[in-house]
Amino acid sequence: EETERKRQEEKAALEAVAQEAERRAAESEAEAAAAAQAEQERLRTEVAEAERKRLEERAALEATTKEAKRLAAESAAKAAALAEQERLRVEAEEKEQRRLEEIAALEAAAKEAERHAAESAAEAAAVIAAAHAEQERLRAEVAEAERKRLEEKAALEAATKEIERLAAESAAKAAAVVEQEQLRVE
Repeated sequence: EETERKRQEEKAALEAVAQEAERRAAESEAEAAAAAQAEQERLRTEVAEAERKRLEERAALEATTKEAKRLAAESAAKAAALAEQERLRVEAEEKEQRRLEEIAALEAAAKEAERHAAESAAEAAAVIAAAHAEQERLRAEVAEAERKRLEEKAALEAATKEIERLAAESAAKAAAVVEQEQLRVE
C-alpha cells in the first residue's frame, strides 16, 4: 500500500509538471501570435496614414499648381509665372521624394516586423516541441515505474507462496513427529 501510494503521488506530480509545461507552451504561443498580429496591424495603420497624407499633399499640391497657373495667366509678368511654376515643381519633386523615402522606410519596418513575427512563431514552436518531448519523457518514466511495481508485486507474491509452502511442509513434518511420538508412547 505504501508503494502504491508513493507511485500515485509520483504519477500525480509528473502529470502536474506535464500540464504546467503544456500551459506555458500554449501561453507563449498565444502571446507570440498576439504580438505579431498587433505589430502587423500597427504597420498597416501607419501605411494607411502615410497614404492618406500623400493624397492630401497631392490634392494640396494640385490646388496650389492650379492657383499658380491661374495667377500666371492673369499676371502680366510671364517670367514671374514661370519662376513660380519652377518653384512649385521643385517642391513637388521634393515632397514626392520624401514620400517615397517614407514608404520605403515603412516597407522596411514591415519586413522587420514580419521577420520578428516569424522568429517568435519559431520560438513558440520550439517551446511546444520541448513541452511534448518532456511530456513523452514523463510518460515513459511513469510506465517504467509501473513496470517495476508490477515486477515487485509478482516477486512478493512468489515469495509469499514459497513461505506458505514451506510452512505447510513444516506443519506436516510436525504432525508426523507428533504421530510417531504418540505411537511410541502407546
